[in-house]
Amino acid sequence: MDVIGAGLGRTGTASLQTALETLGYGPCYHWKTLLEHPWREAHWHAALDDMASNHTPRWGEIFQGFRAAVDWPTAAFWREMSEAFPDAKVILTARDPEDWYESFAQTISITIGATQPLPATRAAIAEHYGLTADVPGGSLLVHRVIAQYMFGGRPHDREHVLNVYRNHVRDVVDRLPAERLLVFDPAQGWAPLCDFLGVPVPDTPYPHVNVRNDFWKLMSSPKNMPPVGT
Repeated sequence: MDVIGAGLGRTGTASLQTALETLGYGPCYHWKTLLEHPWREAHWHAALDDMASNHTPRWGEIFQGFRAAVDWPTAAFWREMSEAFPDAKVILTARDPEDWYESFAQTISITIGATQPLPATRAAIAEHYGLTADVPGGSLLVHRVIAQYMFGGRPHDREHVLNVYRNHVRDVVDRLPAERLLVFDPAQGWAPLCDFLGVPVPDTPYPHVNVRNDFWKLMSSPKNMPPVGT
């Protein structure tokens, strides 16, 4: 693992994924990786279980074959991953908290609020974790990582979510040495990213993907409509 993305979803993480792969740091793990390969969700349930029992998750197994990782679930575990991969550089994509919240509230937060019945096998898993069969977002992992682990079961409490976001940014900046961390606004383009990684600036424009409309196109894709991990 060469690059760890500590920025939460809706901070330009999809654009960063594309940028890192353009720069040769691919493949790059992103939440979309779970949509494309639902079987990988089991890795994260195991990681959460390991952490709950004070065991170290099998990070090498989760990220086998990947040179970089951004977005959720990665960003929720940036601290543990930065320790597991001490030579990896960390990129914190960040934006104005109020702007970030508006984007989060109109995309990810809505999927957390939606419900859809789970197949019998996943309903059994939900029961194991003390969840209802109609899990918000239709994904146990969305519920466990974002709603519960990240936002303490309060993903629709505006002030709480904003405080979590601000504290997250502050913790990353405070805990990592400056030479290992890049606080990055995608609007800055290639220059600070390439300088941080020590690679040449590409001739192509910095990517700008997964804007709000693209998010809903992705989520409404037929292959992504069933609950993740069935």
